[in-house]
Amino acid sequence: MPVFATLSTHKKTISTGQIDAEYDEMNIGFMDIGQGDCTVISCPDNMVIVVDCGTVGGLPDNGMLAIKNLVLQWAYGDDIDLILTHPDRDHYNQAINLCNYIPVTYAQNIYFSRAYSNDSPLGNYNVTALGNNMHIFNFPEIHEITINANTRTKKTWNNLNGYNAPVSNIPIAADGITIASGQTTDGTDWSIKIIAGNVPATGNDEWQSNAASLVTLISFGNQTVLLMADATSETMNYLFNNQAAQIGNVSFLQMPHHGSESNLPSNNFKNLVNPHAIIISVGLLSNNFKLPRYNAIQSWLYGANLNAEELVIDYWQVGAPGYNTVDDLNQILNVSWAPYEVDQNDTNTFFWLLDPQDAEPGYSNTGFYGFTNNGYFLYRITINRDIWATGVEGSFEHNFN
Repeated sequence: MPVFATLSTHKKTISTGQIDAEYDEMNIGFMDIGQGDCTVISCPDNMVIVVDCGTVGGLPDNGMLAIKNLVLQWAYGDDIDLILTHPDRDHYNQAINLCNYIPVTYAQNIYFSRAYSNDSPLGNYNVTALGNNMHIFNFPEIHEITINANTRTKKTWNNLNGYNAPVSNIPIAADGITIASGQTTDGTDWSIKIIAGNVPATGNDEWQSNAASLVTLISFGNQTVLLMADATSETMNYLFNNQAAQIGNVSFLQMPHHGSESNLPSNNFKNLVNPHAIIISVGLLSNNFKLPRYNAIQSWLYGANLNAEELVIDYWQVGAPGYNTVDDLNQILNVSWAPYEVDQNDTNTFFWLLDPQDAEPGYSNTGFYGFTNNGYFLYRITINRDIWATGVEGSFEHNFN
């Protein structure tokens, strides 16, 4: 289930019902792309920017078709801009699929992190051979954005030399780079900015890739939305130390890294951004990465500004008391869940109740309704906080005014 947010001079809403791209409004669709990320932004002048488009499982039936149709509807046939936050395949491997569509959607600009080299800038985006398929996007300019404590530059390639060497490398202001901006007819300022990118980190290549994520700040008057991609502690520390003036008390926050427990915020960062609502980009019943995790939900759950609204959310946890062996897990299927309808994946490694409310009384108190054969447990709970997850329907609409 996608989640839609609207910022305008007269309302601030979040909803699971699709909305129209109204002129003078900032409309944002956090799309249900399974275990991955795709955020569609319609600016107040109706320019469309897509932040990431990738998945590694759990994509619902017609999920990409819904995203394509929304982009076409919101863009009114005009070209779009793409922000590919970092080269993890669940953030970019559907970008070609998005634009390779009849009628075709073209891209004017692609913003990205972690250039492989000057003569192969998109070499790290090797799934779908992104760098060799610029014709599908109609040969856009591509820009590596670096905004960290040591370097702030926009390095650009285009098709004049076949993307084989940069055509420019210009400095970026300390507060980031604005890629779209304007004023509404009543004089409200709005902008889309990238405020962090290529933040360095120690650790394995995956961790470094996550830390390099482009962080996008959406502003409409005094309302803001912060898109975190797979930001790590290093990324959040950079934001806290360098961009604090822009990211305090945001309206909506996309939880870092789909709710991974390895990307938890510090208290300083959490208290600074202090969101009114949180969105997690995650797949329903997607057990490949088992996200979001309980610790991530708990780390954000009691933010001072979070609205008190009743929502349904799923989370994963490692292990459960009393279930330590294969025999213990078989007891769930053969005894506790025997009266109910149960489904399983093709490899017989993940099992879940078709109706989570069928859980035995001992489980219904906790919401336990799925497990894997290596001891991960899936829960569904109702919370009294505005934390939304794509893939899980919460409720219909919340107006924050």
